[in-house]
Amino acid sequence: IFKKIMTSNKEYVALILENVLPISKEEIIKESEFLNIEIPPSHLSLKNSRMDLLLKIGNYYINLEANTTINDALFIRNTAHFSGLVYREYSRKDKKTLDEILYQVSFNKTKRLSQELIVTLQYWDKKLDVGDDNFIKIELNLDFVNNKKYNKEKLNRFEKALLLLIIEDEKEI
Repeated sequence: IFKKIMTSNKEYVALILENVLPISKEEIIKESEFLNIEIPPSHLSLKNSRMDLLLKIGNYYINLEANTTINDALFIRNTAHFSGLVYREYSRKDKKTLDEILYQVSFNKTKRLSQELIVTLQYWDKKLDVGDDNFIKIELNLDFVNNKKYNKEKLNRFEKALLLLIIEDEKEI
């Protein structure tokens, strides 16, 4: 369902991403393109593994991941997907610097790192010498939005858009 929702409505994707990335809603709608998500496995254990969605907007690559449960193995797998993307971009261009900005946006049904709605992590890959300016992970805590709804707190437009990803009954819409 996540892939269907995200790939069928650019306005919806733009409403979410404009709140967490330095890209305008107009730019997202006009320039976004979903790319092939098949990732050649770099390790046997990742053989049947793939990203949920990969979006390109200008010089931004955005990996969108939907996680219903959170555990260390999932966190490591998602990181491996994203690290593989960074590595492929470097290898393909034979460069020492990366012009593209790479984001991973994880939509987490349960909280992992914090009670906050948005948590931003900055990576440093020692092998590639890639740092925080172009390798960023954003964790969206959908449980935060669900708790606000449950407690009858007012939701902003961004939070309402996120809530659509976790509603299980059409009557709740």
